[in-house]
Amino acid sequence: SKANQLSPTDVQKILQIFARHNIGNRELIKPCKSIVRKNIGNISPEDIPALFVSLVDLNRLDDNLRKVFLPVVHEEMMTMDPSDVLDCAFAMCVIKSYPGKTWKRILSRLGKGVEMFSDPTKAFKLFKIVQSLRKETDLHSFPGFDGLYNRICEANDFKYFAKDVQAEGLPFAALRTVLDEQLGLSYKDSVFINGHYCHFQILPDTIVVLSGRSEFYAGTRGHRGASLLKLRQIRNYGFKVLEIPYFEWEPLATAQDKADYVSEKLLRIGSAAYKNLAI
Repeated sequence: SKANQLSPTDVQKILQIFARHNIGNRELIKPCKSIVRKNIGNISPEDIPALFVSLVDLNRLDDNLRKVFLPVVHEEMMTMDPSDVLDCAFAMCVIKSYPGKTWKRILSRLGKGVEMFSDPTKAFKLFKIVQSLRKETDLHSFPGFDGLYNRICEANDFKYFAKDVQAEGLPFAALRTVLDEQLGLSYKDSVFINGHYCHFQILPDTIVVLSGRSEFYAGTRGHRGASLLKLRQIRNYGFKVLEIPYFEWEPLATAQDKADYVSEKLLRIGSAAYKNLAI
């Protein structure tokens, strides 16, 4: 009710709180977006990164706001703190915004952020950004691209980056073994549901989503907005969703523990595959 009295800085703080606690209510966010749109030219450069990242996390960067906001983000990239550049670049990958000129600037700046390579969380974000660029653009031919990728891997001893699934703490190979050997279930690898990549489909009706570290806010078990949206959309297409968060899987010590975990989840979500279990 007092939205008109809020400044862009107030809105930035409010949206950060909403994003941190997964509050995506449209009616609450609508006046905040209106203030951002009306004051786009007066927003403090210090507030731009947090505003942009929060709107992306909440999946509330609609087309109209995107048109006015992205040019401002791109313009400010060269003066942002390196950590803010990293967060904004990661958000740009989430919404698949890949303007070549801007990304060349970003890569140049990220390549100079030496301190980020020793922080596993930041290094992981860098790795995901580089992976997205490899997949979605031809920027991998940009001078210094491979050098950036190699520096990330070398600085982290390949501990987190041997594979995407290892980077996120995801049990891709281990889960395949459980499905094959312990449970005897029929499944497909790497399926796409409405554009969302999913690791497995246990036939006939269950999608397996392996939720790694980047799907949650740092230091919490709260899903990011984009992760919640993905899970909701898959369910809306009529599938049962078996989500395996990394923090639930990692404590499972034996193959039997893992098999029990998966079978219990299949039962809990009402999967048709439960009746086909070999155990």
